Amino acid sequence: VVVTSNTILGDLVQQVGGDRVEVTALARPGADLHDFEPQASDVKVLAGADLVVLNGLGLEPWIGKLVRNSGFHGKTTEACDGVEVIEDHNGGADGPHSHSLDPHAWHDPASARIYVHNIREALAAAAPESADFFAERESQFDQKLEALDAWARSEFAAIPPEKRRIVTSHDSLAYLGRAYGIQVISVTGISASAEPSAKRVAEVIDLIRNSGVRAVFIDSADNPELMEQIASDSGVKLGGKLITDSLGPPGSPADTYLGMMRQNLRRILDSLK
Repeated sequence: VVVTSNTILGDLVQQVGGDRVEVTALARPGADLHDFEPQASDVKVLAGADLVVLNGLGLEPWIGKLVRNSGFHGKTTEACDGVEVIEDHNGGADGPHSHSLDPHAWHDPASARIYVHNIREALAAAAPESADFFAERESQFDQKLEALDAWARSEFAAIPPEKRRIVTSHDSLAYLGRAYGIQVISVTGISASAEPSAKRVAEVIDLIRNSGVRAVFIDSADNPELMEQIASDSGVKLGGKLITDSLGPPGSPADTYLGMMRQNLRRILDSLK
């Protein structure tokens, strides 16, 4: 029985664990994990778990209190262990001297491969009798992640570097930008709930007008009105919504990790082309 902090981690656990695991994600699709507030029912869910899988990098500051209140005595693992971390130095809503670790490492498929390896090790430690089963499923899923990464690299390589510029509502795609040479300009910091100043909004509009930004994107967890206004004032198109902090609703094209990544990458590629 595995509990994860969000649905993205939940799917990665499911991909490795198959029918040998029962997975519950505490934060539902569309939730902002930065400001997530556990419910009383989450205490009971956690109490019955054998393993808790977190992202780490400060994304789940609420988990310590929840664990203490639940009496959980199983093992906890941070899936991002070993990822090359990006330090966020944003001059947006959090101020020009705000420094923190960017937790959104899953947006780089190469980092996701590290997540999956860590998850496999944690599952094997919790259920040694299924270790070979988990290893085989990790290998199969790792091949899919490698293929996704190779496809994306090929697609972005065909676009001149100076045209790989986009604007997002909050700072969640730095890892994707690093992986594929995309300059990602965000209006706010790493939290989707942050409110940008009027000065920051004006700066972003000027940047769009002067730097050849091709599209503005709305994060699925954010209010779209601000980004719609920025797109209108700067004269660029809206590239649509990107799924960033959780998977899409069940039954949607983005209800798995691979589906979410393919949808986001295609929308960005379409805008840049």
